Parts: sequence; structure tokens; C-alpha cells
Amino acid sequence: MYAGAKPLVVIVALAITALGLGVLASGSVAAAAPTWQTTFRDDFSGSGLPNTDDWQLTLGTSYPGGPAAFGTGEIETMTNSPDNVNVRNGNLYITPQRDAGGAWTSARVESNRANFKPAAGGVMQVESRVQMPNVTGPDAFGYWPAFWMLGSPYRADRWSWPAIGEFDIMENVQGLNWSYGVVHCGTWGGPCNEPEGLNNGGAPCQVTTCQAGFHTYSMEWDRTGPADQLRWYIDGNLTHKVDQNQVPAQTWSSLADHAGYFVIFNVAIGGAFPNKLGGGPSAATKPGVPMVVDYVEVKYAGGQGTPTTSPSTPPSTPPPPTPVTGTPVTSTPVTSTPSNLRVTGSTSGSLTIGWDGPATARYDVLRSGQWIAQVTGTVFTDIGLLPNTPYLYSVSAGGVTTPVLTATLGSAPTTASPPPSNGTSTPTGPPPAAPPANLRVTATTSSTISLAWDGPPTADYEVLRSGIRIATVTGAAFTDVGLFANTPYLYSIRANGVTTAQITATIG
Repeated sequence: MYAGAKPLVVIVALAITALGLGVLASGSVAAAAPTWQTTFRDDFSGSGLPNTDDWQLTLGTSYPGGPAAFGTGEIETMTNSPDNVNVRNGNLYITPQRDAGGAWTSARVESNRANFKPAAGGVMQVESRVQMPNVTGPDAFGYWPAFWMLGSPYRADRWSWPAIGEFDIMENVQGLNWSYGVVHCGTWGGPCNEPEGLNNGGAPCQVTTCQAGFHTYSMEWDRTGPADQLRWYIDGNLTHKVDQNQVPAQTWSSLADHAGYFVIFNVAIGGAFPNKLGGGPSAATKPGVPMVVDYVEVKYAGGQGTPTTSPSTPPSTPPPPTPVTGTPVTSTPVTSTPSNLRVTGSTSGSLTIGWDGPATARYDVLRSGQWIAQVTGTVFTDIGLLPNTPYLYSVSAGGVTTPVLTATLGSAPTTASPPPSNGTSTPTGPPPAAPPANLRVTATTSSTISLAWDGPPTADYEVLRSGIRIATVTGAAFTDVGLFANTPYLYSIRANGVTTAQITATIG
């Protein structure tokens, strides 16, 4: 924070052209700095709970009317207890705690303003200096701290994600020395690769780890060129970018054309992301380790017109939901509600579910309480799934939601009846004759790790690091570059629905 005797953190800016920002290669020195106008800043110089003029606390285990467990499967209860959230010594502390019965609590702090967005022809930078919870190894299993932004329509329609957009500026799990930069948009399984989003596979903090010290995390939304661009930074170093033309025009419009975004700081415990990287929390997980926020700032440069700087506090009672592209809409009333949800088919990468109900009615399909599709008829196939992973399904129509059905790849049909058919059959096909296997390290240097595995040399393979895809290659070898000493890297290889066992490798 810029209070007291704390040092200033100097952020190296991008080079500027006379007409706007020009993107430099990572590590380049800026020739000039834009003229920034700060529209929001909090140095957390007070005490007690965060200033209610600027912040609100979300309580409980979900938003009212929204998906359970915030749609992520996290297990904590968010509170306004000083044990979980407080401002002191010029910082905001968000501290997960575990009680004697093993129940976890934490806090979720959201900006009242929900209109952060650059003007046409301008740039917005959102930045915070944060120390992640200083816990690693088994002590950190289940920790999920984040600094992120969510599209304002979500405050009126709790089922409008991911179409309305989400920007994860700093996201971390399991105490790993990584910060993930992610944009979520579109629909499940759509152009934004949901639920993983368009991400950078993680980028490390340098000099000190993300847990051992403060680092500055920022994102810029640049609208100065013919197409928008999003850029992520750690301590001023470019780590990720997403261009508007990477997704369909309607997908970008859904995330960009509404009023703007609100800022969130939180520390979740457990859920989908930690589950991908070993699970947790466990009995060894250490409670009481805070995420510490030094300051947060939103500022603008250039543009046609100046974005509003007046507070935009949401109403205490949200207005009726407005349908957003990619979100469920009210189904046609049905005379019989859905029932008898069951698995009717499975392949190496998909699950087919069926249910009883009118064949001409529309139904909302939910996975882990989160809407993923609307279909007409009584059958749905979910694709792009992973082995050894439980998927929780329910179906909703006419104000009634079926009980949750848990299924995994390879699940046998739970009914003797054949799966519903639309007149065509979906070939299941055998798994590849030689799926990827025997993943191993073949060489290392001071900054690289080379991998190899067994499999057809002409096949395409996805390389995953810490469960996140970082590359797709043809052939059974890959070299990961730009790595750091004394840092464990977790790799696996995936092809045609088969994923190898994960291996851990370090430099040297």
C-alpha cells in the first residue's frame, strides 16, 4: 500500500503511440506512459470491516437464487466475522478459518461499483498488490485465493455466467507458485473452453514466490485498436493476452456491451479447481493463513468520453432477471415435470443422460448446480469430460428440479431401457489402440524440462501442467521452457479422453 513508509511499486507501462497503446513484447521497456485517470482506489487505511461506501460482503454458501456453493463446489461459508475479514495496519486481510467440527469459514469482498469498463478508444487498468496466503505443500491443500472481476448483469441474474464475462486477474490454488490469468465467457464447452476458460496455464512469481511476498497483479482492457485486447501482468511483466477476434463476435458482445464489471477478493476452500490439482482441504490443511491486500486501483487512459466515476451501488433487491445470451430462459410450461433422471450412455469422453417428461418441452440441464444447456426433449449428451471425475447432474423445468444424479465416465446405464434417440446414433468407438502412457522426463536444463511418453507418433496430444492445458503437440515429446529452479512442475498428457498418470519434475 502507498501508506506510511511502505515503498512504492513502480509498474512498467506499455509503449504508447500517438493514437493509443501499442503492445510490446514481454519484457520490453516502455518508451512513455499513458496519462492515467484514477477512478477508484482503496489503500485500506482504516480499521474494522471494509468501508461500506465502497465494499459489500457476500455471506453464506451461495448467492440468493444462484447455484449452490457459488457454482464451483467450494465448501466454506462466507461471513462478516473479524476472524475472517478485517482491515488493519493499512491492509485488507481475508482469512479462512476451521472450527472444531471441521467446518470452514472465509470471506468474499465485492466492490459496490459494478460499472468498471473502458470508454470506446480507451484503456482500463485494474491492479492490486497482494500477498497470497503464505502456505504451501499439504498445508495449502484446498486453498483458492483470487482477485477477479464479474460482469454486472450477474447481480440481477445469478444464472448469467459465463456469458456476461469473468476476468480472473490473480487466481491460485494449493499454494503453488503460480497465478492464473483467465477470461470466462460464452457457454459451457463453447468458444471460451468453459469451464476452464481462456487461460495462460499459470505464470510464476519471480524473486519471491507468490506466497512469500507481495506482488502486483494487473489486467488491462485495451480498446484503442480495431479490436479489443485483454492483457495480464505480474509485477509489470506481461503473462497472458486474449484478443477479441479469438472468439465469435456475439460472445465478445455479451461480455463487453453491458454496464461493466465489479471487483472481488476472496479465499475459497475446496471446489473444482483444487480438486483438479490433488483435492483438499484435508486434515493437514492449515487454517488461519490470510490473503493480504495492500491496495486496489482502477484507472483509465484515453477514450471517447470519460467512464463514470460516480458510485454505482446495487439495489438491495435485484430487479427481475434479464435474459443474457448464453443463459437459460424461461421454459415453456409443461404439464408433467422432469423425473427419473438417469445415465443412458457413456463413452471415453461423454455422458448421456435421460429423464421422463414431455418430449416437446424445454429443459434446463445443470452440472454441479450450474446451468450448462437448454434442450428440447428428454436426452442430453455432455462432452469433453475427464476420467475418474464425478459429474453431478440435475434437470429443471416448470419450477421443478430433479434430484442430483452423480455419474462418471464408464457409468453403466441406470435403466434397462435403451437411451432416447433422435433418429441417429452416436458412435462410441473404442478408445485409441495405444493411448498415451509411460510419461517420463527425458532431459532438463537450467530453465527447461523435456518430456516423452508412449503413443502413436502421428497423434495429437494435450500437455497439461498442474491440470491446465498448456500446449497441443503432434508426436510423443514436448519441452517446457522458461521454468524456475526449486519449483515442482506437475505434468500429464491427454488424448482421446485418456489422461496419463501425473508426474512431478523439477529443474536439474
